[in-house]
Amino acid sequence: MAGPITGSCHCVDVEPGTYDNQVSMLDANEKWVCIDTCIATAIGWLWHHDVVTLNSCCGHGRMNPTVIVAEESIARMLELGFVHDDTPCVVPDQLFRLDRPRCECTA
Repeated sequence: MAGPITGSCHCVDVEPGTYDNQVSMLDANEKWVCIDTCIATAIGWLWHHDVVTLNSCCGHGRMNPTVIVAEESIARMLELGFVHDDTPCVVPDQLFRLDRPRCECTA
């Protein structure tokens, strides 16, 4: 199943770690969270497919877009065709790239 990760980062002069170029989205726990605009659709798609996300970043045109998922969502991310990112992280098993999944099939 291919995800909706298409296009490129829309960040212009947005530094990593800032909250510029974000939208507020209501997660499954009805908590408002800030998501980088250019990956908001992708994060919503993951939520729709029962993936619990903990953190995400579009990479601001400098790094890979990534998402950190809850431990219970690791298997689901792999089922959906996403791959781990090699960026140093305190939870490397939970860090996934948000570019095109390795699965090229269509929904």
